[in-house]
Amino acid sequence: MEHTGGDHVTVAVEIEQTDIVDHPHSFKEMQKLNINIDNNWDTFRVTILNPDDGEFIMNFQDTEDLTEYHSTWPITANGNLDHMWSKFSSYCGGRFGTWCRVAIEMYDDQDVITLDPALTVKNVITVELMRLITGPSTNNILIAKTSTASTITVELPSEVQLSSTPLNGKYQIKCLDADGFTSLSQEIEWWHSANTIAERIFNGCDQFYDRLEVWETGVPDYRQNGIELIIKFQGLNADPGQFEVVSVDTDPLQGDNILLTWETVTPYSTNLWYEPVPFEMLKTYETKPQIIVSVDGQPAVCHGLNCDYTYVAAVG
Repeated sequence: MEHTGGDHVTVAVEIEQTDIVDHPHSFKEMQKLNINIDNNWDTFRVTILNPDDGEFIMNFQDTEDLTEYHSTWPITANGNLDHMWSKFSSYCGGRFGTWCRVAIEMYDDQDVITLDPALTVKNVITVELMRLITGPSTNNILIAKTSTASTITVELPSEVQLSSTPLNGKYQIKCLDADGFTSLSQEIEWWHSANTIAERIFNGCDQFYDRLEVWETGVPDYRQNGIELIIKFQGLNADPGQFEVVSVDTDPLQGDNILLTWETVTPYSTNLWYEPVPFEMLKTYETKPQIIVSVDGQPAVCHGLNCDYTYVAAVG
């Protein structure tokens, strides 16, 4: 529907099982390549007894400069999940350039989990750093009470869970063309973007130059957590072989339990695919469109050598 209120339809066309080879509109293959590693998050835990509406600040010791501490904004002791998420995500984003996953468990005076804040005598807050890092996020956390009377204790990442080893090192993409010829891309750093990855493929597998597109799916959220690539052979009118990921021997991929996988998600097909034609390319502003007229199969010459027609209301 147009923003002006008018309706229109655009249609893509697929023609099945043609005998045409190397047609520019043949259905293009799409492959997925993955570098998977364990994703265990750096995690710390905060326990608040008798949570009230007072505030406190958490100070996290820097792991390199032990005299430096990184502070949160003031946190309300009985704050809800949204409140806690905003405070800890602000810290995680400013300190590590990532977001934090926050969970709260509320307990009553029988030490049973409850969903009623009025019955809560203990809140246990678990905070996970959602990007893999090297070593613990901190080795010491100091609590500064500003107005709360609650009792607050913390468990460090070394006591709860440390991060898995983040992805590092280099890899190459092994290319296989329709004739079975194998080649290798240039070396690719773990942090390289999709555009750079495509360039490295073109420079090493020149038979695919400008015949494919590369993009990252965004899963996982950060390259330190692993990589998922989609390769679409947009400019290739043939059936390529399966591309693969290989680690570079001189600077191999690093991470916990590395698993390299690949698969074809959309196979090449001789079916022909025609993308939708934009509506504005179908619309005409002519009030009297030009037509070709024939009578009994013979071309008719209109006055002035042109013919047109108009829609008129039915008579009667």
